[in-house]
Amino acid sequence: MERRQPLLLIERVGSMGLLDELKREADAKREREMTDVERRELYAERLRRDIDPRMTALRRYLVDLTKELNYLEPDVAVDYDIPGACRLERLHQQDYIVSAYHDGEFVLRFRCVGPTHHRVRIEEPAAVRKLQGFLREHGLEFQLKEVTDERWELKSGVFTIGDEVEVRFTFRANPEHDGVLMSQRHFTGITEQQFLFPAVVVDRAFHDQLGEYVLRRSDALLDHQVQLISDAEREALKKRLDERLQKK
Repeated sequence: MERRQPLLLIERVGSMGLLDELKREADAKREREMTDVERRELYAERLRRDIDPRMTALRRYLVDLTKELNYLEPDVAVDYDIPGACRLERLHQQDYIVSAYHDGEFVLRFRCVGPTHHRVRIEEPAAVRKLQGFLREHGLEFQLKEVTDERWELKSGVFTIGDEVEVRFTFRANPEHDGVLMSQRHFTGITEQQFLFPAVVVDRAFHDQLGEYVLRRSDALLDHQVQLISDAEREALKKRLDERLQKK
């Protein structure tokens, strides 16, 4: 069975022109026509030549950045909504740390911490289990006191939810698309997102933009992204573009 290749969304923000788009599509077609051995060799060469040096430089920048942030302790505050429960307000970013670079990836972590906790009563049993599952799935600290009836069946629950969220940025070399994949967990809400950046843009200017992004000052970093999309998403995008052209 032929392995399905991920598709690239090339409606990218920035200066990519028609020729750049056509070159990227041509490269993708050539890769699909390669043998598995040829493809592995290409990816290994990309990793060695294009991506590894940029990943190493990016990690070195983040090590230096976290050292200064841990010393200065800038006031960076963020709010998080816990669906169906409460809002964690003005959590303070702190305790930045960067892991070692191993097997093509490294991780930036920090905590968002508040001074208190939240006590929430949920009346519906199904809603109690839903919130319990959500908190467990996302690794959020909580305690649950279950309220049962005379038959020991769940009636309601009282949650005590801690004022702390761990944020994680995982950077992975992605030689298949000659880029760097950034996965962010719990940065813009209790959710996970992925962004693919072409290796060529991961330079000193990108480093500074990433620093501004982590400090929640600017999202200009995301202007460089190339998103992976599905066939259905690609068709929907094509339809929107066609409709836009017809209106002109």
